[in-house]
Amino acid sequence: MPRITSQYYKSEQLKFRYEVSVNSSGIFTTTIPSDVAGQLIKVGIKLGANRIGNAGFFSAESLAELQGIIAEVCDKYSSRELIEEKIILRYSLNTTCSYCITKDGTIVPNGTYAVDIDGDYEWSGGTIETNATYPKPFGFNCYVKPIRVRIWEFLNGEIYKEEYRNSHDEWDGDSILRWLDGLCAMASDGKCKDIDYTPELGEFFKSVVMYIIKLNEKLKSVFGEDIEISIPALSNIRQLALLE
Repeated sequence: MPRITSQYYKSEQLKFRYEVSVNSSGIFTTTIPSDVAGQLIKVGIKLGANRIGNAGFFSAESLAELQGIIAEVCDKYSSRELIEEKIILRYSLNTTCSYCITKDGTIVPNGTYAVDIDGDYEWSGGTIETNATYPKPFGFNCYVKPIRVRIWEFLNGEIYKEEYRNSHDEWDGDSILRWLDGLCAMASDGKCKDIDYTPELGEFFKSVVMYIIKLNEKLKSVFGEDIEISIPALSNIRQLALLE
């Protein structure tokens, strides 16, 4: 496809050059630079793709029309307005357990076999279902990550949330955010929720993670690195009372 001209788009936010070709049917086409296409896609602007899958493909019946279409799309990016900037916590908290609660609030592992409750109980469980048919190990897991968010509004009224990150030591002097951001080897289960950050929420999630860490350290101090229960280790079982 012969390349016939090079065009230039310029605005306050974007500057780039693109090459225009025309096919045998007289259709003018171009694919804008990949870095520019990436910027547009990042803020929610939808772009077409060429035959090899590169985003940022445009076509029109005339050069003027092609220039107009590109300008219209890119002007959306250039005319956006920042309406809010905040920090969110992306999190998940899950428990896996199954038990019964009697009318007076007593917890029993299985109401069917409990004595002196006269069948007056209800089954309860965690956020992750487990039952006699599909049993799972009981447990608790947590994921939390602070994320900076910008909320943009475009001229056509569209709202887009852009997520971005700063380096580890740029959390506006907030030691809790730095602590949470410093957690490593922590992956989400893909079913996270978002909540606006407050110092109180940050302290809560730090305390949850610290509980898991302290439980791990206490179990290892009593039963060893592999947490293997043995008769000699049971003599130190009272050390676990700290976890109650």
